Amino acid sequence: MSTYPFGALNSRPLDLLKQAGFEYQVNPLGRKLNSQEVAEMARNCDALIAGTENIALVLEKAPNIKIISRVGIGLDSVPLKECRKRNVVVCYTPDAVTMAVAELTVGLMINITRFLNVADRQFRSGVWKRILGRRIGKSVIGLIGFGRIGI
Repeated sequence: MSTYPFGALNSRPLDLLKQAGFEYQVNPLGRKLNSQEVAEMARNCDALIAGTENIALVLEKAPNIKIISRVGIGLDSVPLKECRKRNVVVCYTPDAVTMAVAELTVGLMINITRFLNVADRQFRSGVWKRILGRRIGKSVIGLIGFGRIGI
């Protein structure tokens, strides 16, 4: 069972699972699932590629789960003590979203100085109004938190 949009832009992970002889089910709803939906869909699964949903319910309803791989770095939605008690292996992918978050941060920095979201809304409503902004090149930018994203 996998989270959405696992494998949507790059089928290589799904191809590797198939080549290794694994059967898999991709989220059929094409949206983020809630905890109840994940638990129901994972009922007969051995492994779960999880998003940010609360995994406690999955452990209750899917007794065959042997491994949970969390897409991203946060494990706060995974009951680690319960997983340890049930011998469920827990993994995560700390660098999976690093570059995407860094790029989004740059985009937000441009947006906050050039008001792209305001211009977009106005343009879509038929209004073209010149909006003044600041150049990033003339700005002092401070980074707070130098983990994987700030590097």
